[in-house]
Formats: sequence, structure tokens, C-alpha cells
Amino acid sequence: AENPQYTCLVVIKNKPHAIKRHGADVAGPVFKEIADRLYTTRVIQNNSKPNNAKTDSSIFRYAGYKTDVKQVMQSLSVKYKDSSTPANDWTDITAAKGNVTVNNRNIETNKMPSLKGMGLKDAVSICENDLGLRINIKGKGKVTEQSIAAGIPVAKGQVI
Repeated sequence: AENPQYTCLVVIKNKPHAIKRHGADVAGPVFKEIADRLYTTRVIQNNSKPNNAKTDSSIFRYAGYKTDVKQVMQSLSVKYKDSSTPANDWTDITAAKGNVTVNNRNIETNKMPSLKGMGLKDAVSICENDLGLRINIKGKGKVTEQSIAAGIPVAKGQVI
């Protein structure tokens, strides 16, 4: 190789008439033992430069209970455009180029909604209270995946 990190030379002096006298029989197992120990303590050096790219926080999507979302946005003094209707309890919040918009998020009683972007508390509330589903939760925070795709018919008592 062009740039070796290690060099190992195994020299074993045997009796002239020993039963094992070839390199593969004598020096091979010793080399293997040395190499195994060396590789377990080896630190892999990665010469790649870290990616210092920052995520663009001016574009985001969040979903949740409309009253809670509006309260948080008001307490943080976030200006937003309310495109939701009073009859709808659930919202989608989107932002692009500094313009925050609160939109309706329709929840049909017999179809699985998209829960992506929702906090766990809101997703559980929709599934258990509105749809009558039982939930198997893995993780915490925002919903990133769901076992039943949005738009698929669901039945009360179904486990997701």
C-alpha cells in the first residue's frame, strides 16, 4: 500500500527438526493475534471535514391543537396569518420566507390522518379520542413516521 499505518514482522526461531516449521503454521497465528489486538485499539481517523451547514429555520411545518398553537405563537410574539375556520380544532402551521400561516387540518372519523409534524400529545389525542384507535408509541417528540398511511380507512379499536 502507498501509505501503511502499521508494519508487522514476525520472526520465530524454531528447532531445526521441529514438526511445524513453515510460516503459515508458526508465524501466521502470532501475526493474527497481534493484528487482532492492534485493530481493537485502533482509532479510525476520518480526514473529511465536518458539515457545518445549518438547517433553514425560516421554512418549517408543525401541526397541533389550534388553541394551543395560537397561544404559543402569541406568547412568543410570532406574527401569523390565520386561514383556519372556527369549526376546526386542528391546524397545520407552515412558514416560508418569514410568513407564518395557520391552516385547517381536517380529521375524518373513518380515515387515518397524516400525523407527521404533530407533537405526541396531539397525535395521541386525535387517534384515541377522535378516531377510537389504540396506539403503540415508539419514541418521543414529533411524529416522523406512522404505521398506517394517511387516507387509509381505520376502525375503532384498531392498533397503530
